[in-house]
Amino acid sequence: MCRSSATRGRWPGISGNTAGLTATEERVRAAWRDGHAAVLGPERIASAAASGASWGAERTVRGSALRTLVAEAAEHGSPSAALSLCGARIVGVADLGALDLPFGLVLEGAYLD
Repeated sequence: MCRSSATRGRWPGISGNTAGLTATEERVRAAWRDGHAAVLGPERIASAAASGASWGAERTVRGSALRTLVAEAAEHGSPSAALSLCGARIVGVADLGALDLPFGLVLEGAYLD
C-alpha cells in the first residue's frame, strides 16, 4: 500500500501553470505538492498490474508529464521525500536519465506501457 512522504514545505515549482497536464497528471502533481502518494487505482494495490494495458485515463500518466514534474522538482526542490504513484499506467517515454533526482521515485502497482 502506498504511503505519504513527509512534506518539505511549499513548492514554488508545483503551484504554477498546469497547462498541458491531464486531469490525472494534475492529481499526481497536487498529491505530491501536499506530501501524499498519488493513488490512481484501487485502495489495495494488490490488483494485478499485469492488466495495466486496459487501465483507463483515470490511471494514465504520460511519461513526458512525469519527466516534467521531476524536472521541476530538480530545479525548485522537491515538496516531499518521494514522488509516489500507486496503480498508475505510465505511457510513453519518461527519459529521466539526464536528471538529478534528489528524492525518491516510487512506482507501486504500476504498469509501464
